[in-house]
Amino acid sequence: VVQLDGEGFFKVAKDSKKPFTVKTSYLNVRALGTTFNIKAYSEDKTVETTLIEGSVKIEEIASKNKSEVTVLKPNQKLTFFKGDSTMIDETTIPERTAENSPQPLRVQKSITIPRLVTENINVDPVISWKENRWIFEKKSLSQIAIDLERKFDVEIIFESERLKNFRFTGIILAEPIEQVLEVISISAPINFKLKGRVVTLSENKSFEELSKNLYE
Repeated sequence: VVQLDGEGFFKVAKDSKKPFTVKTSYLNVRALGTTFNIKAYSEDKTVETTLIEGSVKIEEIASKNKSEVTVLKPNQKLTFFKGDSTMIDETTIPERTAENSPQPLRVQKSITIPRLVTENINVDPVISWKENRWIFEKKSLSQIAIDLERKFDVEIIFESERLKNFRFTGIILAEPIEQVLEVISISAPINFKLKGRVVTLSENKSFEELSKNLYE
């Protein structure tokens, strides 16, 4: 039995007499000969379990229905939403005003999704961290910043909120933080300053003019 707060990659030998269980604050993941990755940081809003080989059984700790167990197959990822798992679905419908001209109207619906299973995922970006590198696929700079803070024990400050929405695709080796930021700045409209353990990201205006279509 392993208690996990953080991220772990597990390769478990098959032994029916010795089941292997990973416990997080919200889920128990049981394996009998399998390879999988769990991302379960206490500060995150989700717990993610990604299966590479074999199968795993996942049970919510607080669930009253003990028969509600999710079994994953290879290349599937279960995302469990902590706390309030209500998501907002916005639908745009036409509405006519007094002048009889159509106007867009947004209608919000609440959808409760405590857990979501995604199939046929590319597992390489999920487990690349264990090989001392990152593979990013359209990942926002705000999400990348969290990975960098955890890896290098730094604090990242955005001087521009727009930069958080910039999406990055590529492979970066987990070298010293300066080299990682240098690589990102080649493809993203950022300037960076590193002072002690604090990284400050600001907009590179000249890059922005050439890359307006890269912003959301």
